[in-house]
Amino acid sequence: MAAPTSPAQAQGDFEKQIQPENHATNDFPDEEKEHDSDGGSEVKQDGVKRVEAITKVWSPGMMWAVFIFLYLVNFVDTLLQAVHSSLVPYVTSSFSQHGLLAITSVFGSIIAGVSKLAIAKIIDIRGRNEGFLLMVLIILIGMIMKACCKNVETYAAGHTFYWVGHVGLSYIIDVVLSDMTTLRNRMIMFGLYMSPRLASTFGGPKIAELFFKYSTYRWAFGSFCIILVFFSIPVSAIFMYHETKAKKLGYLPEKSQRSIWDSIKYYFVEFDVVGMILTIAGFSLILTPLNIATRAPNGWKTDYIIA
Repeated sequence: MAAPTSPAQAQGDFEKQIQPENHATNDFPDEEKEHDSDGGSEVKQDGVKRVEAITKVWSPGMMWAVFIFLYLVNFVDTLLQAVHSSLVPYVTSSFSQHGLLAITSVFGSIIAGVSKLAIAKIIDIRGRNEGFLLMVLIILIGMIMKACCKNVETYAAGHTFYWVGHVGLSYIIDVVLSDMTTLRNRMIMFGLYMSPRLASTFGGPKIAELFFKYSTYRWAFGSFCIILVFFSIPVSAIFMYHETKAKKLGYLPEKSQRSIWDSIKYYFVEFDVVGMILTIAGFSLILTPLNIATRAPNGWKTDYIIA
């Protein structure tokens, strides 16, 4: 006859029965790895796959070269913004439309802000380099329009192009820096990346003064177009070279053999064109009246504000 067991002994035997034979001593991920990686979703779009393949094949020295060139591109873009801000009052006053200064700035800021949604899709689907070149091109279009404008309408359109490109370029550089760094050192790199603002704050107005005194504001815009292209070409060339290298090493799949019509349907769905248009239009229609209503003749009672 088995000896009776006490309640404590019975509870101990029950715990031994339900305890797994092999159990991990630590079910949590390694904290060091978690803070040092940005591991994302397994489903990645083409642009993300491209930049991951590029970063696998370039050397540390080439990575630093990209960072230096991006720093210089950002320096030129930031300096251009400071020079542009100092020259804007003289440009608008030359057309006797000084009052349009604020409205032009508001429209440019709103359109540039909502366009980030489209820019994010472009660089995820097509690639960082394609988005970078597109933003540089938009800046050039805007600055050329402003340099050649003969009326305030052309200037306003040029400013909108320029501001969309400026905001988009800054956003893409932020994304590229995130691709190049880990969470451990990312804030250091972002701090270095923001340092040109210190110099441009003081240097921009002085450069604008020299252009206004010894040349024209048109040449100020034109000169920075040339400088921006000069520093942007190396960045694009490095990305193109290493993308080709990644393809040769098999890190990137071959391009699909879709027909033109299939490509149109593919990108229409991937970009979510209908949703993007509705979102951008909705934000624009909401934010524009909120910003210009106080400048309208009758405030919120003005017909085009109500419409």
